[in-house]
Amino acid sequence: MKKLLLLLLLYAIPANATWSRIQRVGFNSTSGSATNISITSTGSGHLIVVEIGWYKAANCTTNMNAPTDNKGGGSSTYNNDAPANNTYGTGCSGIWSTPNCASGITQVTINPASAGTYALGFIEEWSGAATTTPFDKTAASGGAVASWTTTATATLTGSTDLAIAIMFQNSNNTSTNTPTNSFGDGGTQTEGVSCGCSSYTENQVLAATTGIAGTGTASTTVASNSSIATYKAAAGTSPNMPPAVY
Repeated sequence: MKKLLLLLLLYAIPANATWSRIQRVGFNSTSGSATNISITSTGSGHLIVVEIGWYKAANCTTNMNAPTDNKGGGSSTYNNDAPANNTYGTGCSGIWSTPNCASGITQVTINPASAGTYALGFIEEWSGAATTTPFDKTAASGGAVASWTTTATATLTGSTDLAIAIMFQNSNNTSTNTPTNSFGDGGTQTEGVSCGCSSYTENQVLAATTGIAGTGTASTTVASNSSIATYKAAAGTSPNMPPAVY
C-alpha cells in the first residue's frame, strides 16, 4: 500500500513546461508601408512574438498597426501586449503576440501606418507557452542613457514566465548592446542610412513571480525606448498512471 501511495503522489506532480525558441527572424522596414517578412513554417500551438522598435519624426505612438500573417483562412490576431512606448525622443518600442498559432504560417507582415516610419525588430516563435491567454505582465521606459531599463513589471502570475525585452535607439547606429540582469540570447537589427536606428532584443526564462525588468548596457549613450512583456508557460500535465502495485 505504501508503494501505491508513493506512486500516486509521484504521478500526480505535473511535468514542468520547457521553453524553446524555435526561430528568430530580424527585419528592417524603411518603406513606411506594409512589409512582408518570410519566416520558417510555424508549428501548431506555438507562441509568435513580434518585437518592434520604430522611428517617426512626430507622433510615433500612432504610427504602427498590429502585424498580420498568412495563416490559412485569414490572419492570426496579434495582441498588443506592450503598447507603443514613447517615453523619450522620437522613437517607440512595442511588443505584439499571437498565442496557439496555426501550423504553416510562412509570412508575417509589419504594418507601419504612414510614410517616414522606420521599423526594426524581430519575429520569434516559441514552444512551451500556455495556449490560452499566455500574456502576463509588461513595463516600459526610456531616456538618453547607456545603461537602460524597462523598469520592473508588477508581480507575475506565473513562476516560470518567459520574459522578452526590446530596446530601440535612434541616435547612434554603431552602438552595441550587452544584456544584463541575467538576460541573454541577444539579437540586433541596425539601419544606418535613413534613421541611424537599432533594435536589440533579449530574453530570460524566469523561476519566480517577482516583477522583472529588461536591462542592458549600450556601448555609448543613446536615445532609447524599451519595453518588456512576459508570457506564462503551459501547465504541466500528469503522465499516464502506472499499473497498481500491491
